[in-house]
Amino acid sequence: MTARGAPVARRLFASTWPCVGTQLELDAASAHTAEPLSETATRSVFQQARRVVRACDPLLAHMLEFKLVRDGCRNYVNARVRKEIVHAVYTAREADVLFLFIPSEKLEPVVVVVAMHAAVGRVSRLTATQIEGLGRAVRGFEACCGTAATALYYTPARERGSCTGAPAAQRAHSAHFHVKIDVPSDVFARLLPVTQPVAAGLAVLRDAAYLAHHRARVPLTWAQLVETLSAETREGR
Repeated sequence: MTARGAPVARRLFASTWPCVGTQLELDAASAHTAEPLSETATRSVFQQARRVVRACDPLLAHMLEFKLVRDGCRNYVNARVRKEIVHAVYTAREADVLFLFIPSEKLEPVVVVVAMHAAVGRVSRLTATQIEGLGRAVRGFEACCGTAATALYYTPARERGSCTGAPAAQRAHSAHFHVKIDVPSDVFARLLPVTQPVAAGLAVLRDAAYLAHHRARVPLTWAQLVETLSAETREGR
């Protein structure tokens, strides 16, 4: 097995990652074949891979994706951290979820916070206990990354739910819970090094017209966010 995008997974699962690496090795009959594995055999390999990672840590099943690759007459399973979370700069296990803090791929100077549960993957709403955990996670992020989460942006659950009828690629919002934390452009460039050469341009883009729709919402304070999330929790009971 080879692993790509592995640092975040190794950091989170230091004790279980070796288990994943050894148990995802293909047996001799599947590893050495004159022809590529059939579609049925490939599905079986992926099912076994998912069972392996769940046994090591159920969260891994939602964080990794698998690909069967071939080198000559030998087959390998690649375990890759999913693209949408591979750039997480901070993580915190709180309550029964894992919070991931991810610089926006849209080059907005924001960090997006998502929550992942071992049983269901990304969650749509937070429980009261998880809201408390989010508070601890945000404070940890502030201390680790040297910035204050003073401006928070949140799309309510009902609005997110209204987007589910559109094709995934065209949805304005993910249906899953996420909070955006506004960060200074220099901090964003530090968290996502690939943007450092264009840090000055990012500062200009913050006020650019084509990003205006991201700033149409009034930023929330932490207290206002908690009030909104708590109301959604009560509605969802």
